[in-house]
Amino acid sequence: MRLQSVIWAFLLGGLLAAPAVAQPGGSLSSFSLLRFDASARTAAMGGAYTAAAGGDVNTMFYNSAIPGPATSRTPSVSYLNHLTDINAGTLAYSHTVSGIGTTLSGGLRFVHWGTIQRRNDVGERTGT
Repeated sequence: MRLQSVIWAFLLGGLLAAPAVAQPGGSLSSFSLLRFDASARTAAMGGAYTAAAGGDVNTMFYNSAIPGPATSRTPSVSYLNHLTDINAGTLAYSHTVSGIGTTLSGGLRFVHWGTIQRRNDVGERTGT
């Protein structure tokens, strides 16, 4: 009876651990080309902005530990009018609260994909 319980425990543990697989290739999705950078500076650096310093409030989108007193009272607005009717933008602000000794940052990112035509597997239009 005890051996049977141990076997069932291992089988159940194996089944629960089976779907716990790390993401292959280090990418978060197959459509990484659809991601837009938070600002022109981050786009110019190819998105490698994790350890950048220098008072840019947009670092909060890549590493939340970076914004500090150097980014206090710093607003940032970015807008991208991309191919056809794709629009993307970023609003960000950072403020140092001296009473609690920390910097609070907040941001909003948006993407509007425009009108995309829906088609079935043979290419016939099915709507927008």
